[in-house]
Amino acid sequence: MGSLTETAQVTRKVIKFGGIGLIVLILVRGIWQLGQEWYRLRNPAPPAPPTVAFGKLPAIKFPQQTPLELTYKLQTVSGTTPDLGDRNAVYFMPYLRPNLLALERANKQVSKLDFESEPIMLDAKHYRWEKKDIKTYLTMNIITGEIEMEYDWRSDPEILLAPNLPGQEQAISEAKNFLQQAEILTEDLQLGQAKVSYWKIVDKELVKAVSLSEAHFVRVDFFRKNTSEVPIVTPSAEEGMVYLLFSGSKERHKRVVKLSYHYFPVDYENLATYPLKKSSQAYRELQTREAFVATKGNNQQIITIRKISLAYFDSAEPQQYLQPVYIFEGDNGFVAYVSAIDDQWVEK
Repeated sequence: MGSLTETAQVTRKVIKFGGIGLIVLILVRGIWQLGQEWYRLRNPAPPAPPTVAFGKLPAIKFPQQTPLELTYKLQTVSGTTPDLGDRNAVYFMPYLRPNLLALERANKQVSKLDFESEPIMLDAKHYRWEKKDIKTYLTMNIITGEIEMEYDWRSDPEILLAPNLPGQEQAISEAKNFLQQAEILTEDLQLGQAKVSYWKIVDKELVKAVSLSEAHFVRVDFFRKNTSEVPIVTPSAEEGMVYLLFSGSKERHKRVVKLSYHYFPVDYENLATYPLKKSSQAYRELQTREAFVATKGNNQQIITIRKISLAYFDSAEPQQYLQPVYIFEGDNGFVAYVSAIDDQWVEK
């Protein structure tokens, strides 16, 4: 009997101290895990370096311009240049190469715009199609697919009296339908911003009108959709690489008096990350006239910079990559761009 009592006592002690030991083990384990989590929060692992998978990038092809003699004052909300991150994505832009089927492909494309005439060769890349009976002409780069189409409205003064100019929503709808029928409305244009502006004739030249009521034409400019919340900008800031100009005529061949289509595809799935120069360095480049001034706006010599941000630059000519730029925005409509990629990753 005594033996059984001792065994029970030992068993109770084992259970008691074993339970205490288990609780201590659980507490120690929990404290260890919390400690590790706290350490990771206080000492995060450094991010992986940028992939730079495309190697050195060609410099962005900004339009040529004479450097402007401007002086800059920095008056941002923070009072200094912002920290916009240490890297950004760069996207590959596939480029169509010359081939024996280029002209055949171009003929099929222009037929969708109702041009059936034999093309006139201007040079190795550019061909011209005509509708002589209605004085409409189309020029196309058969390699890149760029299009310039225009109706000779200057020889048709009655078109300025046509009363059926489209309003903003109607103009955008008609423009998208026109591009869709021509099979040149891409997804990034479809989902991007469309801007409507009004134009009138003054001394036989097109100038901006204040409102639809005084306009002779309505223009719709298309911009690519934002990429990862980063906007895509163009050389003129307010003008898209694709735009259409509408008259008030109901006649089909006179409705679109101009189409300008300078669009180059972007492979949004084929990207690499690259280090960025600091925005302070980009501001110094602006000060030393190394920036591209998209618009001087209504300014004289001194420009007050109010905002600095990142965007992608959509060029008027083919480029291999869609690259980020710093945008400098100032008073009275001033806008300028500086390449954002760290100089060590840009070909000189």
